[in-house]
Amino acid sequence: MSVDASDLGPALRALERVDDELAPIAEDVVTAMADAVQASVRSAARPHRRTGKLEANIRKVDARRAGLHTSVTVRATGTVAPIIIGGQRAHDIRPRRARALKLGPGMTEAFAAGVHHPGVRADPFFSRGAAAANLDPILDRGADRAAHDVAAAMEG
Repeated sequence: MSVDASDLGPALRALERVDDELAPIAEDVVTAMADAVQASVRSAARPHRRTGKLEANIRKVDARRAGLHTSVTVRATGTVAPIIIGGQRAHDIRPRRARALKLGPGMTEAFAAGVHHPGVRADPFFSRGAAAANLDPILDRGADRAAHDVAAAMEG
């Protein structure tokens, strides 16, 4: 069996045009989805707000704009997020290099030889926030734009 690829030239050129039209759409859709997930995860983290650092450390990292292969990672960086997500057992805190712990701010200044931390119940706020992100409108707009642009590219 033999296949004559010379007849595929126009079809391959049309597919290349379609790929060229879809690449910026894919980049925009993925970026918009990452923005929505980031906002939703930050909202889910708000009950744990003390200083605002937790919310500030929920950010987009490793953004790679590569057409149809675009990817953006949303991550909770810092030391607090893993403790809240995974929880922590009750434990004693003792000074390492000093004789006493300085307790503060938000308390009257005091010192203690050690304290008992009651622990933290796990709260998977990141996965809950990511699941709550409303991505359907973003995907719908991207699909509408893709259909319009592909149709226009095929016409002309």
